[in-house]
Amino acid sequence: MRAWLIVTPEYPPDLGGVGDFTRTIARGLSERGERVQVFAPSFQQPPADPGVELMALGDRFLQRSCLTLDRALRQHSTPPIVLLQYVPHGFGLSGLNLPFFTWLAARAARLWVMFHEVVFPFVPGQPFRRDLRAVGTRLMLVPLGSRAERCLISTEGWAPYLRTWARLRSEPEWLPVPSSLPARAERPAAAVREALGLSSGAEVLFHFGTYSPAVVEPLQAAAPSLLDSRPGRVLLLLGRGGEGFRAELLRRRPDLGARVVATGALPAQAIADAMAACDAGIYPFPDGVSGRRSSLMAALQLGVPVLTTEGRLSERLWRASRAVALAPATDAAAFVDLVDRTLSDRAELARLGAAERELYDSFFARERCLERLLAVD
Repeated sequence: MRAWLIVTPEYPPDLGGVGDFTRTIARGLSERGERVQVFAPSFQQPPADPGVELMALGDRFLQRSCLTLDRALRQHSTPPIVLLQYVPHGFGLSGLNLPFFTWLAARAARLWVMFHEVVFPFVPGQPFRRDLRAVGTRLMLVPLGSRAERCLISTEGWAPYLRTWARLRSEPEWLPVPSSLPARAERPAAAVREALGLSSGAEVLFHFGTYSPAVVEPLQAAAPSLLDSRPGRVLLLLGRGGEGFRAELLRRRPDLGARVVATGALPAQAIADAMAACDAGIYPFPDGVSGRRSSLMAALQLGVPVLTTEGRLSERLWRASRAVALAPATDAAAFVDLVDRTLSDRAELARLGAAERELYDSFFARERCLERLLAVD
């Protein structure tokens, strides 16, 4: 039995892909006989998973957090694996908590880092404080990369940043993020549509996510045209934040009110049931589809056709597998055309669904993720 200390900025029931991933990995390691402790700033009515011990840090990765982690490390005669779930803005100090990462890199004898995100971007014309954050997030990679036994990345697009800034001990390893939702629907599609107020014969597109401004801009640009192009088409917004997205869309286009449905936060099984009752999922990411998008992984696992975009962070796997339909990430008109063409071809929709399930099972499933994680000791 190995000991794992997983350090994360969030954990369910807090909403977020990092927390969902952490729980998925913690449960999987425990089920395989590993000893697992999860450390987060706080736990508010967390799920109870056998074999997973939850430890609250008491502050947001400041002095009390270091003391708690230091005590935990001292309890082990053999150095445990410290698996850090890294996303810069999750660790306090305005996303620039260099003191904590420097301390952890020096204290943890066996440090593995899962990079969900890497740096804050440089954008021409942005305020000076944002440039400082962009520089700071790059500097934070230095202590982590130079001390980490393994640098795991949620998308291959992070590798160039790490090679440039992190002074790596070993090459970055792609560890795609699996779905955190159930693998199959439980309720019949007709019953789900009726409960959501959707016509049984309507063409229904869904989007699932957190609706953060950085992610939904392409969806905001495409949504009116997607609904205008097919009079009976409906857009179903799944997940917390969808209500705000709907309100903003209807502020500009009040005539679309009856054709945009937002569910708000739902239990995991209800989300899976709703996805499976739709014709297709739409995911126009601004930086392109990539292995870090857990909201998209849920659709792949269910075999619901996915219509998405290809951009700077898209791995070659997506085009090579032909498992999802792709449009350029910066072209809203091309994405609308892709949706219309694909939804008109029932044979292509069936092919996409089958190809997605095969791709997910062979590459993205939790079992594949755990195999990669445990391949090195």
